[in-house]
Amino acid sequence: MNKICRFLAAGILLLLLLSGCAGPNSPSALESSSSGSSSSEPGSSIESSSEPEPSSQEESSSQTASSTPEAALPQTFTVQVVNEEGEPEPNLDVYIWYSAPTPKQPDLYDLFTAGLTDQQGLTRQFSDVPATNLILEVYNHSINSGNDEESAEEYPFTPEEIQAQNGKVTLVWHKQSYREASEANAIKIAFRVVDQDGNPVQNASVDFICTKNPSLDNTGKQIEKPENDEPLPMGGYTDADGYYFYSFPSNTEEHQRDGFQYRGTATAPDGRTAEGELTIDGGYTEITLTLE
Repeated sequence: MNKICRFLAAGILLLLLLSGCAGPNSPSALESSSSGSSSSEPGSSIESSSEPEPSSQEESSSQTASSTPEAALPQTFTVQVVNEEGEPEPNLDVYIWYSAPTPKQPDLYDLFTAGLTDQQGLTRQFSDVPATNLILEVYNHSINSGNDEESAEEYPFTPEEIQAQNGKVTLVWHKQSYREASEANAIKIAFRVVDQDGNPVQNASVDFICTKNPSLDNTGKQIEKPENDEPLPMGGYTDADGYYFYSFPSNTEEHQRDGFQYRGTATAPDGRTAEGELTIDGGYTEITLTLE
């Protein structure tokens, strides 16, 4: 699948997680996608057409054909991602693509929605999924590769196959875990979430945004918020030791991100929250967030 579509969808994914930073090699600053994007950044459809602009009649037909099907009853299900030993795989992106053929693009798939796996390998519940042919895609954003064959896997399903899963679709992931991939990268940050007694909190959701990007100017100027929007977050879920790790696979030198600041917010399964800010210094920077 188009990697740019993933960047755009990740904004939706993490807004759903708890409801960044524009600049080189920062966590993806995401926008909502549109069908048939010809940008070199993730668009919302798997294929884009280089055909000449259609006539108004053709355009109307194309728009109708690529809209979410209404005739078939929508589907509701969760996704669980496990490794080959059957163990849950947390903090992997899951994308749902649905068949949306047009006269000029009969094999077109559009992005319907996205989710993130927690410590049980489970996504949120996906509702109103079109009852048509689907491709479920799992993607590990921590893998340092420009090659989808190393960082993503696709799983095609018919509506009948989805229905046979009885509300939970299990996918087997054959590639590196997010933790293994993160540890292999040169620069990592960690958010550790604990309670008032210092005990680690598992499966707390953590999101973070970039609040200072030294590459914008020589003074490390505070990033200005978009006029009509907030910076979109990245994030994931904490493990049994209370840690959520994030790495920067495109950065290959230990001090390449020194001076970048990130504000993290943690939300425990019981709703308690904590917030803190870290400044990257070298290959590993950690902050502890204590729940209130």
